[in-house]
Amino acid sequence: MHRALSYLLGLILVLSVLSLLTACGGPQKEPTTSKPESPAQPPITAEKPETPAPPPTKPTEPPTSPEQPEQKPTEKSEPAVVVPGEQPTEVVAPAPAEIKNPETLIIANAGDADTLDPVHAYDTASGEVLFNTYENLIAYEGSRTDRFVALLAGEVPTLENGLIRTESDGITYITFPIRTNINFHDGSPLTPEDVAYSFRRLMIHSHADSAAWILLEDLLEIHDLKDLSEKVGDAEACEMVKEAVTVKGNHVVFKLPKPSATFLARIAQSASWAAIQNKKFVIENGGWDDDCATWKQYYSVEKEKLPLHNRALGTGPFKLERWTPGGEIVLVRNENYWRVPAQLSRVVIKIVPEFGTRKLQLERGDADIISVARQFVPQMEGMPGVRTVKNLPNILNETVFFTYEIAIEGNPNIGSGRLDGNGIPTDFFTDLDVRKAFNHSFDWQEYVEQIYLGEAQQSYGPIPQSLSASVNREGPRYSYDPQKAEEHFKKAWGGQLWERGFKMTLVYNEGNDIRKQAAQIFKDNIEALNPKFQIEVRGEPWPTFLDNYRAKKLPMFIIGWLADFPDPHNFALPFMHSQGTYAQKQSLNKIANYDDLIMQAARELDPAKRQQLYYQLQQKAYEDAIDVFLVDAVGRSWQRTWVNGWMYNPMWPGQNFYTLSKRANADVHPDLLSELPQVVIEAW
Repeated sequence: MHRALSYLLGLILVLSVLSLLTACGGPQKEPTTSKPESPAQPPITAEKPETPAPPPTKPTEPPTSPEQPEQKPTEKSEPAVVVPGEQPTEVVAPAPAEIKNPETLIIANAGDADTLDPVHAYDTASGEVLFNTYENLIAYEGSRTDRFVALLAGEVPTLENGLIRTESDGITYITFPIRTNINFHDGSPLTPEDVAYSFRRLMIHSHADSAAWILLEDLLEIHDLKDLSEKVGDAEACEMVKEAVTVKGNHVVFKLPKPSATFLARIAQSASWAAIQNKKFVIENGGWDDDCATWKQYYSVEKEKLPLHNRALGTGPFKLERWTPGGEIVLVRNENYWRVPAQLSRVVIKIVPEFGTRKLQLERGDADIISVARQFVPQMEGMPGVRTVKNLPNILNETVFFTYEIAIEGNPNIGSGRLDGNGIPTDFFTDLDVRKAFNHSFDWQEYVEQIYLGEAQQSYGPIPQSLSASVNREGPRYSYDPQKAEEHFKKAWGGQLWERGFKMTLVYNEGNDIRKQAAQIFKDNIEALNPKFQIEVRGEPWPTFLDNYRAKKLPMFIIGWLADFPDPHNFALPFMHSQGTYAQKQSLNKIANYDDLIMQAARELDPAKRQQLYYQLQQKAYEDAIDVFLVDAVGRSWQRTWVNGWMYNPMWPGQNFYTLSKRANADVHPDLLSELPQVVIEAW
């Protein structure tokens, strides 16, 4: 989701690119009109005393495992580790009384988390919680998307330090030394086996709704473990998973059949799929026992049955206290965190679908940060005690997807399920004229100017313009044209559609008013063409919306794609590959197959040739009208002016609570403006 980025453009660049991936660190966003110098962070020399672990936090449901083990005393206390740009800003005196809840950050979000299990979580609402409770081996450096900092790993692998090694047969080994004296929230020590198990468990759990493909593609050249097991057998498939991630002493080694210029980026994004879990805790709570004889029992498990669905045990700066679905998520500070503990003692994420309520909470100081849909910006500007951070870069695509094989059983969104004027057939959108008519019915100019207030541009296709080298800005795009829309509707389904009409429901996720307005634009413009056309617009809670889109019950669904790693392949595959996250749920293979071209582009070594392949994919997406590609937009954040140390990275799924505090005369993180000079801050 981003702008001026250094992108990894080809596998041929692996040697030169990976040699540049050196350790650094840093948070994100919050610009001001002047650019302050970044003060040097004071070195931390005091060793962290060995203290008994506090009792574990209470999950929403009591764990089924026995009591948590006592924290083992370490042989040697290590100094607290500071990751540049990631640690909290300098410790300050307690906030003055007029600052509400001075040690608690309160966020009002429109949507709830989907699940808290890292192997299944693949949405930003869930990712924000995991980002702050779990940790990865490495993380993005500050606001950069092309450099990394070591986190649970003691060092970022590079060619220079010998931790990346490619053999003559092309097999590449990437080795991560694991830090010692890091404990999970229950006091148990982090081990290399926990790291290896976390990645194996992700791959074992693989299915179309998870992020497992991100690892499977690089490690085993597949997208779903079931496909591999059908070729080589269940036992052999599992053994290949284990061979891909092994433990050697205090190191974890990844074995890649080919070099990859994006592997480090694949495991650095937030915490979700690369989050390091406690192997013993997962197994005790009913997770995979790391035995190849049993893995099929844990493949594609429903999220509610996952061992970590509503509990968390990570190494991060915050611990999960409770999750009340539809209500709030409460995190508490990890007092025994291996780095400097966070300054905030608590974080409360409230689920508040109604914008008016969120606005009032921010105005009163009952919330510190809220989500604000773009059309409500005029209501926010000038609010005393509030600031907005503008021009935040995104590597993000917002799209309206057609479902080509709609589920009919128990589905209220397709009416009669037939082309009889009271519904739509399950294959309604397989007709190219229907898709083109819908594209010509959307008014981008109205959407950009009235909803995004000019802070967006119409998309050119599935790949966002922030990945500029892969986007053909001379390529064709659809435009709002009622006459052309009518022409295509009259051709659709052999003329029957225009004569009989149709009825369907367009669902958006509650609280997302931008998507609600997009749905309303379709409704207004299409119904104006023919009184027999009926579109109902309905909102659903985020978890329900996700479940229904996965079940193929939504004829159309509006959703965004936040980059998993900053490369065009990360958009071409989920949007256009038959096994891609969205394309698979659309049943895109009912109208076309672009798999070979997508994989050819991903493996192309020449940047110029690779660019042309992505241009071809962009053209095919247009000609086949596979979706309605909406806009590429810059982002904003709205927060009280007492929020201190706010930072941003386009790859983060949400707020980084570790850098934050509350105080008078607060400011954004000192690295924000130096790393993202285009950002602007306005405060009142």
